[in-house]
Amino acid sequence: SVANTKATINLTDIVLNNAAANSAALLSAGQHGARGAAAFTARGTALAGDIVAGATGEASMALLADDAGKGSSLTGAINPQNDAQAASLTLDASSKWTVTATSHLNALSGLDVSSGTVNNIDGGGHCVYYSGSVNGASDGTVYALSGGGFLAPEGAAGLTCN
Repeated sequence: SVANTKATINLTDIVLNNAAANSAALLSAGQHGARGAAAFTARGTALAGDIVAGATGEASMALLADDAGKGSSLTGAINPQNDAQAASLTLDASSKWTVTATSHLNALSGLDVSSGTVNNIDGGGHCVYYSGSVNGASDGTVYALSGGGFLAPEGAAGLTCN
């Protein structure tokens, strides 16, 4: 939990599973009126749990490979309540996000997109909404997610998601 401060968190080559704990939050920033900003970088790390931030919170996450080329993974939702001041995700080609609930981000980068499908996000039938840019462009495109679901601009209508 990050409150009343800015935090930089770097993890390399570990497994961290908070989804089985009393709270599904892996990272919480700016909750309950306390400002908070967290920059979280995982290298070669497997993570489980949600990334949440309140109206005064910012959460940025990077899932990257370690020095040996082993990618990172996140199984969870990012900003599922859609109340964060800002939430962003960066992935590299070796890393993957498995979505467990509808998520909301301002920016996503490093997405592996081919034929309109994002290959390094497994949607599990859920929707991921963005209000800023995808891979540096803000063109309002709707993408399919591997495993089902969609990556779509915030407010997109007509999508069927879990």
